[in-house]
Amino acid sequence: MERMSKGFTLIELMAVIVIISLIAILTFPNIVNQINKSKKANNDNIKTLVIEAAKKYVSDNVNDFDSDEYCIPISELESNNYIEESIIATGDDISNMGIIYKNNNYSIAKCESGGS
Repeated sequence: MERMSKGFTLIELMAVIVIISLIAILTFPNIVNQINKSKKANNDNIKTLVIEAAKKYVSDNVNDFDSDEYCIPISELESNNYIEESIIATGDDISNMGIIYKNNNYSIAKCESGGS
């Protein structure tokens, strides 16, 4: 009687699992690194958009600024339609932050007392 071989042996299946595991182990750090890089790039782009919106806000409301330093809450930019709320929701949680306008420089920081 002749024996017909159907399927794979346990050794062959284990070898395939080991090879797939090695590939996963070698590629996982690169995948995580790329994800982190894309998140950082996204957050940098959001911060740039917010700062550009603040610049437009300052140029539109230049007469409202009575000092060299002013804090523009991000919520104020949203409520005056300089930025969309969905833009802030996609990045770091900066919705409770503000744009510090000081001597024609802009930075993102926590507003101490809402405005001015």
